[in-house]
Amino acid sequence: MEGAAQGRFDVVHSHLHVHALVFGRLISCPLVTTLHGSAWTKSNHPILRAYRELPFVSLSNAERQLLGELNYVATVYNGIRIETFDFEPDKEDYLLFAGRFAPEKGPDVAIEVARRAGRRLLLAGLIEPQYQEFFDSQIRPHLDGSQCEYLGLLSQQELAPYYRKAAALLFLINWCEPFGLTAVEAQASGTPVIATRFGALPEIIVDGETGFIVDTTDEAVAATKKLDTLSPAACRENAESRFSARVMARGYEAVYASLIGTHGILRHPDRHTPRTRAVRP
Repeated sequence: MEGAAQGRFDVVHSHLHVHALVFGRLISCPLVTTLHGSAWTKSNHPILRAYRELPFVSLSNAERQLLGELNYVATVYNGIRIETFDFEPDKEDYLLFAGRFAPEKGPDVAIEVARRAGRRLLLAGLIEPQYQEFFDSQIRPHLDGSQCEYLGLLSQQELAPYYRKAAALLFLINWCEPFGLTAVEAQASGTPVIATRFGALPEIIVDGETGFIVDTTDEAVAATKKLDTLSPAACRENAESRFSARVMARGYEAVYASLIGTHGILRHPDRHTPRTRAVRP
């Protein structure tokens, strides 16, 4: 920030939630903040409102619902390295849950859907200390190591093979989740997503093409019967065309160019800094 105050940079991009905002009026270049769900925590609202005129980027249009009064300059979806996930058109019969074992993430609903659909369910993710009781009471009793199995907390690399062969990813949340990387990772593997109509999921999934958006548990169960109508190739194409690291980088490049306000020409071209080009996101 001292360097930014001395004019060494054209733009500063913060991913540090609210912590960098206090410098926004003290430096000589734009400070843009990607929220990453910061507005979900209401205790952050006073400082976000205090610096509401600074530029903000939302991870999805749905994220703006959390605090609509901020100065949103763009929505840039999170991107993944598509090559990390091998495309697999031939699926097995099991369903997959991947995420935190928290009530708002719906692992208990995923268990119910899989049971009613008569499908095997594999679950992977973090058990946070504050949700240990939830896991012990709502999840553990259903784990039999066969029809319902907990795989543990897996890395992205460890999770990738399970994405590839799953019939579908169950993403049955009940909160305004700003984004959902597992929904993108699954589609990159050619795996559709059955998801509730919350947060960014209707933006990530093409309903009826790369998955199903549902409003009830009954609809989620019914969706498991229609998975063979979906094209794994369409899932992969959706991830590649909209949620790749390259697409994300182009989106941010356009944000930087608009903030600099010089049609992509840096104010200090003599410095050893990559030039920013204005491109279509």
